[in-house]
Amino acid sequence: MTTRRELANAFVRSRWTPSSAPSPDIRVPDGHGGHRPGPLGDFLKYNPGHPEWLTAIGSCFSNGHASMLLYSVLYLTGYPLRLEEIETFRQLGSRCAGHPEHEIGIGIETTTGPLGQGVGDGRGYGAGGKNAGCQFNKPNFNIVNHYTYVSPGDGCLMEGVSHEACSMAGTFGLGKLIVFYDDNRDSIDGKVAGWFRDDTAKRFEGYHWQVIPNVDATTRTPLQRPSRPAQAETSRPGAP
Repeated sequence: MTTRRELANAFVRSRWTPSSAPSPDIRVPDGHGGHRPGPLGDFLKYNPGHPEWLTAIGSCFSNGHASMLLYSVLYLTGYPLRLEEIETFRQLGSRCAGHPEHEIGIGIETTTGPLGQGVGDGRGYGAGGKNAGCQFNKPNFNIVNHYTYVSPGDGCLMEGVSHEACSMAGTFGLGKLIVFYDDNRDSIDGKVAGWFRDDTAKRFEGYHWQVIPNVDATTRTPLQRPSRPAQAETSRPGAP
């Protein structure tokens, strides 16, 4: 069982990239470093020995450009991704592409490249899970009862695909979908104030989501408090 300390070390490693292919954005681990170990250690159900497990809890890392964070976590949680392969990051033919390419055998559940794509994929996971639950679950026997977690940043929520996906998620009442918004008001181009001033919380309230404000991801257990009410609310998606 991977410890919280080992998971935290993943974020230190994710800031390191081979000199032959420096990462375009090493700041995302700073934003996610405080909260990413929480869902992995406390909420996600996964089995590195059987990555194709259909009712495992899904996690869509929408910030595909910060893929070193994903590779580090997969390596330390026991998926068959070798350190030597991580060291070929962003090289031609590497399993560790600059943007993650779908390879379920090593835990990469979806390809995320264009900003916002992971949000759309997460909506799809949530809709698929709800549909499967309607077909296969019986009273007091929930075969399909998993959550889907999505981690987008400011860039993802600027894109039209995320607006459409989140609006539909609210309309469909995808209560097993939880989005952790990394609201750091920063992007690879700098501070976003000059081109992104949306009131994101009110926008998601308009989508009929449960919005949980004022979550500090720098605390020791940042996501346990907002995650519980997000999980308890089954009639609409949650957005801590």
